[in-house]
Amino acid sequence: MIKILFLTPYREMSPQIHHIIETYSFEEKIEPDFILCDNSDKLKTAPPDQTCYDAIVGRGMTVSTLHNTSITIPIIELIVSASDIIRTIQKCREKHQCHKIAVVGPVTMSYAAKALSTLSNFPIEVYYLQNRPEIQTIISDAQRSGCDAVIGGTTAIDYATTIGLPAVMIENSDESLWNAIGDAVRLVCLQRREREQTEFLNIVMNNYKEGVVVVDAKRNIKFINDFAVKTIGMEANNCLNQDAMFWFHDLREAITAAFSEHRTAHTELFVYKGRSYSASIIPIIVREQTISVILCFDDIKSIQKNEQQIRNKLYSKGMVAGYTFNEIVHKSKAMEDLIAKAKRFAMVESNVLITGETGVGKELFAQSIHNYSKRKNAPFVAVNCAALPEHLLESELFGYSEGAFTGASKGGKQGLFELAHNGTLLLDEISELPLPLQSKLLRVLQEKNIRRIGDNKVIPIDIRIIAATNRNLHELSRKNLFRQDLYYRLDVLELNIMPLRERSDDIILLFEAFLRRLRPNLTKYPVLTNEATAVLRAYPWEGNIRELQNIAERVLVLNEKDAIDAQILQSLLPPTGVAPFISENPSDSSFDDIEAENIIKVLEQTSSRKEAAARLGISRSTLWRKIREYGIA
Repeated sequence: MIKILFLTPYREMSPQIHHIIETYSFEEKIEPDFILCDNSDKLKTAPPDQTCYDAIVGRGMTVSTLHNTSITIPIIELIVSASDIIRTIQKCREKHQCHKIAVVGPVTMSYAAKALSTLSNFPIEVYYLQNRPEIQTIISDAQRSGCDAVIGGTTAIDYATTIGLPAVMIENSDESLWNAIGDAVRLVCLQRREREQTEFLNIVMNNYKEGVVVVDAKRNIKFINDFAVKTIGMEANNCLNQDAMFWFHDLREAITAAFSEHRTAHTELFVYKGRSYSASIIPIIVREQTISVILCFDDIKSIQKNEQQIRNKLYSKGMVAGYTFNEIVHKSKAMEDLIAKAKRFAMVESNVLITGETGVGKELFAQSIHNYSKRKNAPFVAVNCAALPEHLLESELFGYSEGAFTGASKGGKQGLFELAHNGTLLLDEISELPLPLQSKLLRVLQEKNIRRIGDNKVIPIDIRIIAATNRNLHELSRKNLFRQDLYYRLDVLELNIMPLRERSDDIILLFEAFLRRLRPNLTKYPVLTNEATAVLRAYPWEGNIRELQNIAERVLVLNEKDAIDAQILQSLLPPTGVAPFISENPSDSSFDDIEAENIIKVLEQTSSRKEAAARLGISRSTLWRKIREYGIA
């Protein structure tokens, strides 16, 4: 619904407008209202109430007067067409038998009349009326020039009538009224859409969690959002249309470049009242001309805090340190001492190198160190250096910028170094890191910053590195298979986790813990016999804790008894695992010599022949026989 006020110069116009609205369809439904306006001077002191209408339609001097008031809604001028003037001239001639007619009205009326004066055989004199006081002079001039009748609007007709000069009001045709109504509807709809867009932009900008300031070509502030006002302590009323350089003088060069070179700038720094901010400067270009620039800025401390929250949310979905020292199952003195040592490592910021055979729990210790450190509330990110090819590993570690290579994600991607900011990065199987990446990792450790693939910006990072390996890095570095300088950077604090066979006191405890962990809903778990316990303690566990967990799971699936005996364990243990000691020079010895050597070593490392037989995977009678056969004392 559009409410339009029509200021009509004559009464007959109102039913004419009603007829047009009822006959023709418009973009919106129209509700008309009318005021007979026979004196435009009245509008100066008593303009219509604009709050009741969406637009005003008037003619001639009425429109000129309205434009000089405080009315802000659309004002549409009803144009007098050439055909309107022709009809009025014909009517005036027929009514007053005149010989020369003066056409008096505003400039929009006089244009059409002047065109007619050159085409018509009937003499016409055109007079342009700028304001009401001129009318007396204009009519006098018309009379002196021989005009014996006047046609025009309300002002001209009223004065001509008072001095006895024949006069006829110019009436508008349906076509001109239809055009004026259509113009009013279109202008109101356009204004509504603009108002909606402006309101939408204001809502968006004022709820945007960055400061937004629009600066025009004169360097004056044309818009500022609520966040900018609060963040930088500005007052919107005091800074609008003021010199932006007062607040953003550190950005003068970047703003000048945006206007002169259409250059966009990111991460520009400026300081205001002792606080540091990061800003982006974006030019608004129309027809190859920068008409204004947008400044988007935020407090650097807020940016860092938000980045950390994002990292935490990303890695709260799985890539966090889930283990602590309290969850390391043990009772051996060796493991107790190792945990105490790891806790001391956790309290400092130095890099840690964790070594040990596969399956001993290197990542378990890495996660526990992280959770015991002051970085425990920050991300823990783990990457297996052997799991990805070199080109993928580099992009995972360092990230990449948009367009860095074919298939690169739009907007680029953060690398694991960035995502581990303020936290811990575990580089598992560090010995498998390709030499080119070793060089890049060394630079990261030295400079504490990274550069994404395809980008020239340096990103500062604060991370703790924990590296893990089951190989001898010192030996690899001596053979030039691992960078020596990187090795010494990583090996600041070294934690060597002993294999399971060297802490046999923990084997049974771990085995029983795995049974409970794998089947937490069981009310009763099978019990190990003494013989089964001896088998577990004697087995070399080359796969360490991981292998022990696998055997526990096999037992739960395949054992159907209330007890776990030696027979079921021996049937589930790999046959290659029963003889842990192999001669260092097998080609120089016979099979009997090798077997005798293994039996001697097992007897030396066990407390009884029963335990030795279990470790060797043979019966006690067979062990007795072989001892006698090989003459072992």
